[in-house]
Amino acid sequence: MILWEGNLVKAHLVLDAPNKTPLHQGMIEVVYLDGETFITAGGDGYIKWWRFHDIDNAEADETIEVAIQPIKEKIIRDDANGGEPAYIVNMIKGNDHWLI
Repeated sequence: MILWEGNLVKAHLVLDAPNKTPLHQGMIEVVYLDGETFITAGGDGYIKWWRFHDIDNAEADETIEVAIQPIKEKIIRDDANGGEPAYIVNMIKGNDHWLI
């Protein structure tokens, strides 16, 4: 995920900087700010929670990649399709539930 500051790229957020491992294996379709937590979800079926502070303070050094780790993650699987990960395209927060 690319983090912008104005017209400039501030950082390229990854799980592992030396290997440039992306935050998700596939497209990120959902980015949602929930209080002090960012939530991302997408084509790999994972919903991941990140600390706002970690993303907001990401600063690139010699390389543009900045490694961050999720505080929580959950995979959604399609049991009717052999347990394949669901492709998450949208999430809507209700009072006490989420629609995915």
